[in-house]
Amino acid sequence: EQLAILRQGVEVWNAWRTKYPKEPVDLRLADLRRADLSHGKFAGANLDGANLDYANLEEADLAGADMENVQADRAHMKRANLSQCRLGGVSLCEARLDEANLMGANLRDACLRRTNLSGANLERAFLAGAVLDDSKLQGANLKCGVLVRTNLAGVDFRGANLSQANLMGAYTVDTDFTGADLRETVLE
Repeated sequence: EQLAILRQGVEVWNAWRTKYPKEPVDLRLADLRRADLSHGKFAGANLDGANLDYANLEEADLAGADMENVQADRAHMKRANLSQCRLGGVSLCEARLDEANLMGANLRDACLRRTNLSGANLERAFLAGAVLDDSKLQGANLKCGVLVRTNLAGVDFRGANLSQANLMGAYTVDTDFTGADLRETVLE
């Protein structure tokens, strides 16, 4: 029933969410490939295992959503609110997450290859075991982030805030830390 409401468009969906704000949202395993969900209200939703490949979630509110094992390659999530999301095992390869809010998000073992996270807020985010090779994180905030055993090969951290972050065991070949704030960062 909820998927049918969503398929009517994000305006109808948001109106339904406003009318029933306490209704639990269950979109597990939903096929939302190429869907336009920009500005959608999905805070606290269960999207476990959903397919969001190529979906437009620009400025969507996904705060606290459960998005474990979501497939969202090449998704457009610019300025989306993903704070406190559970994103373990998610695939966001070549996605646009520039200026997104991922504060406190759990991205354990996530695949973020060639993803644009420029200007994103990843403060206190948990990225242990994640793959971020060749991603863009210029100007991103990763203060107090956990990037233990993370693949950071070829990542662009120019001007990023990595103060107090833990990069123990991270793979950093060809990683660009030019101008990055590395105060109190654990690198080994």
